[in-house]
Amino acid sequence: MSEVTVIGLGEMGSALAGALVRSGLRVTVWNRTPDKAAALVQNGAEQAVTAAAAIAASPLTIVCVSHYAATREILSSDAVRRALDGRTLVQLSTGTPKEARDLSAWVRQQGAAYLDGAILAWPSQIGGPKRQFCIRGRRRAFANRLRN
Repeated sequence: MSEVTVIGLGEMGSALAGALVRSGLRVTVWNRTPDKAAALVQNGAEQAVTAAAAIAASPLTIVCVSHYAATREILSSDAVRRALDGRTLVQLSTGTPKEARDLSAWVRQQGAAYLDGAILAWPSQIGGPKRQFCIRGRRRAFANRLRN
């Protein structure tokens, strides 16, 4: 079992996953375009075949895709809904406060904890001292936080 899963391997998701791998964490990655995981796998990440397998691989899943609609599409299968039970989902995609509240309610209905956040950095700053994250959610959702 890995310590964290990253779903979404665009520029920012890849930067996040890469920084987590470099920090020594066991990282599982998944992307709708599987080839985007190649460099991360070469550096030590594990690639999941499906989004459900990626979520099941770790107690904490970070989703970093373009917007909430993309997140909803990824999370829509029955297998993903089952995999969420007992886990924590961190949503770092762009959206509105209403989308965050709606997704939070839906994730909690699946038996998972939910955190919503924003990244205040460029991909090149991830893993360095000039990155900042604003993360919001219920107190119990922070129990599965990363150690760094």
